Amino acid sequence: MTIGGVVCAMVITWQQREAAQTSEIWLFSPQHRDLYAPHIEAWNRKNPEMPFQLSLLSQQALERRLLSGFFSEIPVANLVEVVREMAPKTFAGPLDQIGFVDLTDRIKEEGIDELIHPAAFSPWTSRGRIFGLPHDMHTTTLAYRADIIEAAGIDLSAVETWDDLFEALRPLQENVGGNEREQVYILNFSLTDASQIEAILLQAGGNFFGPSGEPTLVDPLHAEVMCRLVNWVDGPNRVAIAAPEFRASGNFLKLEGLVLTNLMPDWLSSVWKKDLPELSGKLKLIPLPAWERGGRRTTVIGGTMMGIPRTSGDFEESWELAKQLYLSEEIAVSLYKETDIITPISEHWDHPAFNEPDPYFSNQRKAQLYIELVEDMPMRNASPYNNLANTCFQNALLQLRDYARANDAWDEASLMPIAMDLLKRQQAVLERQMSRNAFHSGS
Repeated sequence: MTIGGVVCAMVITWQQREAAQTSEIWLFSPQHRDLYAPHIEAWNRKNPEMPFQLSLLSQQALERRLLSGFFSEIPVANLVEVVREMAPKTFAGPLDQIGFVDLTDRIKEEGIDELIHPAAFSPWTSRGRIFGLPHDMHTTTLAYRADIIEAAGIDLSAVETWDDLFEALRPLQENVGGNEREQVYILNFSLTDASQIEAILLQAGGNFFGPSGEPTLVDPLHAEVMCRLVNWVDGPNRVAIAAPEFRASGNFLKLEGLVLTNLMPDWLSSVWKKDLPELSGKLKLIPLPAWERGGRRTTVIGGTMMGIPRTSGDFEESWELAKQLYLSEEIAVSLYKETDIITPISEHWDHPAFNEPDPYFSNQRKAQLYIELVEDMPMRNASPYNNLANTCFQNALLQLRDYARANDAWDEASLMPIAMDLLKRQQAVLERQMSRNAFHSGS
């Protein structure tokens, strides 16, 4: 459908909605819709003059409708949930023309910022202003096949760094019976998985953009990350294989024990329980191994916010409902029980639900581990060019891997100057694109 067609459809939808005097909440998650439904029904009984309805859209449709509405100043929904990859696209213009209401002052006046770790606000914060309530935190642990690893007499409790992990598990990384299809790998990781790459970069202390929004691809730390990741996925000391989520090929590798460890943001736990029930009781979690000794023991993958479009008919009503949905202890507990997602609202963490053992993870008190890692969460940027920056970084990574293969050069010290040169080229690509936007030129 063309942009014009989307806009026309939105106008008709808006006219129909005005006639019914019903406000909309746009969602992309069926699970969120089911969680919110009874609370919306209760709201509507209490506020018959301002009813809300839940509308479930695909992420692609939601993004197209939202951006079309913002760019053409056509009213959209009264409340919208968006994911981290989508939200920064709405931050491309001047602050006073961003399609979402600036919530900064309200959040501070009502003390909501004291309930939520600052890092949870960072993906929804542009130029110091907050445009959404955080739905989650998505701290990340490392899941491992305890049935295989502990049966081999290997104890991971002393593991602190990635190098420690690879050294401890390398005895299990063997070609079983000489069959290449049965090769065991230590880690699920791929140079084509943007979320994994950014997660490791953030853990190491990197970021694609500086505090003023300037691109920072050219950084010795980023080059170091590139050199090490290339050695993770290729070369004589390879430890990783791509076992993608949501795919049969990836699930096969996990079920067969051909990949021993996996990055595990809280939300992914529920995915595994649904897709890989056979692994129940065979897994355990530990803090993510640090990039360097004494370093950060977690990272962040994914995220969702709820924003209020500036065209919302009644800000106060929308704000009150948003708070009910995102600050409610009842919904927070249900969210965890049904999706394994831990609320960012710290005052709810004392609820008994967050201290229950989880049979899927060998009866570990899983939520407590994720909560303990919150203070170590990395800050993220909200640049509308973050997706492009990630693509540029991936391009440099893949080019570095190709260089290492062609020259049989795997030593990190020898790869560093090549990595820096590749980053300079990709930063030039990024800067050219950003130079077209006066509000995010990086100057």
